[in-house]
Amino acid sequence: MITYKATSDRATPVNMCNHLYWNLGGHDTGVYRAVLVVVLFHQMGGSEESCPPKGRTSLKEHLVTVNADHYLPVNSEGLPTGVVEHVSEKPQDLEIPNSAWLPTFSPFLCDNKVGGSPYDLRTPTILDHVIAKVFVSAPERYGFDHNFVVARGRKRDPGARRPVNFVARAENPLTSVALEVFTDQPGLQLYTGNFLPLGGADPPLRGKSGADYAFHGAVCLETQLPPNAINHVAGFAAGESVVLRPGEEYVHNVVYKLSTKHK
Repeated sequence: MITYKATSDRATPVNMCNHLYWNLGGHDTGVYRAVLVVVLFHQMGGSEESCPPKGRTSLKEHLVTVNADHYLPVNSEGLPTGVVEHVSEKPQDLEIPNSAWLPTFSPFLCDNKVGGSPYDLRTPTILDHVIAKVFVSAPERYGFDHNFVVARGRKRDPGARRPVNFVARAENPLTSVALEVFTDQPGLQLYTGNFLPLGGADPPLRGKSGADYAFHGAVCLETQLPPNAINHVAGFAAGESVVLRPGEEYVHNVVYKLSTKHK
């Protein structure tokens, strides 16, 4: 459990979160293994109609659930526009306008989720089925970087010191490692590492034990108040504000629960 606290002697916008990156397949698995597996599969005569067995990839094979009926659409700079959209509404910009750069052996071609909205993550959803349908600005930087409005009161963590709501769950089917997130905040920023290095002329970051950290190599589940909240109140409940005033205390609790199933 992480608890953030703040006080101020003047009216001050306060919206704290952390930027933990999670990859439940292991920090060194990233996303490139997915591409390598599919390349080798095609070299052996495979096709999109008979994709490699599930569980061979890492981040994009994660099952993700987000406890939210609504999300905040963003502009080309990634900032919420002030609109609250139901997750079941199919956005106008669902399809990437220029996808010619996508390799023909891309794992996104395997069993893509057909129709509906990629933002509807209320039931466990494989990231690979929706991630290529979401983008903010440049198509090659596709993926989630959106704030979801938490549906409060559906599930709570009875072991927490303060009341916290269930926010999200992620699981890697290959490792059977799962993560559950609980918080008392109204929003969750789901970020899929879209601005990590793309590779080639944009080389990966060198991480722990020499591992390469690159595009879509990990996911962030950031509990917080809505971004751009000083300009828009979208996503707030009545009485909530991003402004901390003298005599008030800002308190933000988040619980991360890791578990595994032994096979």
